[in-house]
Amino acid sequence: MATSCELLDLLLALEQTKLSVDFCLAALEGVSDGTHSIREPRDEAQRTEWLQKLTSKLADLKLRPVIEFNEEMLEALEMIADDDTLDEEFTVAALLQVPTMVERWRKLRALKVVLLPNEQVTNYLRQATTCYLYGLSTAAAVLCRAVLEFALDEALASKGGVLLASSGSEPKDRLKNLINWARTTRLLTDILRDKAHSVRKRGNSAVHDGTCPETAALALLKDTGEILRHLYGRASGRAR
Repeated sequence: MATSCELLDLLLALEQTKLSVDFCLAALEGVSDGTHSIREPRDEAQRTEWLQKLTSKLADLKLRPVIEFNEEMLEALEMIADDDTLDEEFTVAALLQVPTMVERWRKLRALKVVLLPNEQVTNYLRQATTCYLYGLSTAAAVLCRAVLEFALDEALASKGGVLLASSGSEPKDRLKNLINWARTTRLLTDILRDKAHSVRKRGNSAVHDGTCPETAALALLKDTGEILRHLYGRASGRAR
């Protein structure tokens, strides 16, 4: 059975019996040093073997590194032919990330991320949030920049749009001009304009440098969410 399925079965079984992984590990230590007697040899022996196989994999998780998709790792993975071995490798990598994912989620929850009226914008923002949750800070920054540009395009279109191409500006300055036009048309306040420029600059930097600190990505999600709530809050207010 695949490692991920085995671990899931174990966790579900423990939940049903109100036991914990620590209990299993303690029991296995007792079996190994002879202090724990097995009353029913056949059934209990099978059960012990099953638990030992599963919990030994849990112990290994503390020692093995997270998978990074560099050239060396990709070559190694390509040599693995069977799905069970691949499943084990990816299960280890995924579980090692859980503690940091929990910590990121606690920070995200404090931002009160909400759904927006526009389904496409909501989807983009959800993807950016998911990237941050999984530790992909650079991707989160790039998506924040993209969703901001899309939202401003849509918001300015409702005011008749702007002909940025005719201004002689470079394509890289398009979002900069969109932000400034949004302030001129009072779609954004001075504070939100400055935050929008911060999202733009950090997003540009993430694209060109390929890096974005986790703290910066969290700040971008906060600022982007605030800008979008303002834009779509205005839109829903006009609709009413």
